[in-house]
Amino acid sequence: MDRQLEELLVSTFLQSYQIVTPIIDASWLWTHYASLWAINSDIIRQRCPLIEIILALGTHQVLTLSVDDAGYNAATLAYDPPGYDLFEISQMELLRRTTGPDLLTVQAYIYAAIYAGNLHSHYKAHQMLSLAVRDAYLLDLPSGSSSAEQPKGHISAKRTWLVLQMLDTVMSKESGLPFLIPATNNDVVELGNFGTTYDSMNHNGLSYLECFRQMNRLSQLIRQSTADLDQISNQHSCTDVFIDTLYSKGASSVKTSIKVISDWFKAIPPALKNYTKDTSNNTNNNNINLDSSLDDDIPMWLHRQSLLLKTSYHMACLLLLRPFSLATSTTAIESSHHPISAELSIMCLKHAVSLTATLADNLNSGSFNVLAHATRFQWLAMLCLTGYVSTHTTTPQSTTLARRAVDVAMKNLERLAEHRVLQAREAVERARGLVEMMRVAVDRTISRVSQLGQRDDAALTQLPSLSPSGLVDSMTGVPVDLWSDLSTLPYMP
Repeated sequence: MDRQLEELLVSTFLQSYQIVTPIIDASWLWTHYASLWAINSDIIRQRCPLIEIILALGTHQVLTLSVDDAGYNAATLAYDPPGYDLFEISQMELLRRTTGPDLLTVQAYIYAAIYAGNLHSHYKAHQMLSLAVRDAYLLDLPSGSSSAEQPKGHISAKRTWLVLQMLDTVMSKESGLPFLIPATNNDVVELGNFGTTYDSMNHNGLSYLECFRQMNRLSQLIRQSTADLDQISNQHSCTDVFIDTLYSKGASSVKTSIKVISDWFKAIPPALKNYTKDTSNNTNNNNINLDSSLDDDIPMWLHRQSLLLKTSYHMACLLLLRPFSLATSTTAIESSHHPISAELSIMCLKHAVSLTATLADNLNSGSFNVLAHATRFQWLAMLCLTGYVSTHTTTPQSTTLARRAVDVAMKNLERLAEHRVLQAREAVERARGLVEMMRVAVDRTISRVSQLGQRDDAALTQLPSLSPSGLVDSMTGVPVDLWSDLSTLPYMP
């Protein structure tokens, strides 16, 4: 790989990742990169674990956005993902180091965790993250200090620690593992200023660093909610008592947490919100419903940040609500003991549908701004949607919406798979298995209803096959509009 191509990949990395994880001084990065070439007189660059993983992320970003059907070989890419050779070189360089850790090694492990997460390798991603946390503690990064010899290293150290906390929150929560970093109180986040072009970017007075502050706040809210729920759940070890506690006291705790997270999202500066056709809150029936990806006045970095914040908001709610997606409807006799759990199941459905519709809007616009995160987000929503359909067959209104959302979710995953997003290819196969399991569960419920001699309802006795396009309802033939369907559900603040 020649120097010109590498510089393009570094620029791609900065445009794609620096705006959401601004832990590196861009000016220092370019100076450091140039120094690696100067050692060998521009013939061969000296290897550096941080630069190699940055190039790996840049390569993955470029190749997933440029599909060449003639040269696309899915089988080959499955064993040789874009940038994987650079990922391995970075790992080898980290193993070869003869000195103790420094800030660059922590950052290299962080980006390695992000790269592995992009490939849907949760174990590898969590392993890389644990190594980053280990080295961060050795460097005493929680105090904001740094042993790295670079200008403004204390700012980079502080931001690096915050990113570690944020990644630990999401990756551990998704994997069902305990947090690597204990909960801390950091309501006020001082990020400092590198004084570079990126740090000075703003739109109508809104700094690009505001997204980083908001994401850090969301991470803290998720951690606090998890701690509160764990404290309640750990009161009982008996399985039956645990489930009863979860669906009663635990549900009340989660409902309170969801309210806090919703208030946080509403308080985000308006300029940082992505105005797609989102009516999930049902608070305004006269929405302009603009898609900011089509607005030339909004810079691309702001659109990426706002879209990431919006999808992360729905993702955070789903991570907390997922255990309640199977709670039966309030119309069922057996749910009368846990009405809050039944309410949370509707909340879970609404966030899963909203996330699916948001991703569909973005994919339809062709901007692919959350490509690296989209599969993870959509997979979690798919789990919640299929679980809801499987357990709510007797509530045709909400189940019809969930079934339509499953169609759109499958289409989203298929479109991502077409763009060399390898984890999406795996997710498509798993999603098909989920849908089949969902059909079996629905058929069993219908059979039991028939055996009890209850009235046969057309909405309960058929679950049509998925629409090939994912945009037309496979039962009615009517185009699917998830935002419109969401407005039919009861509003829950």
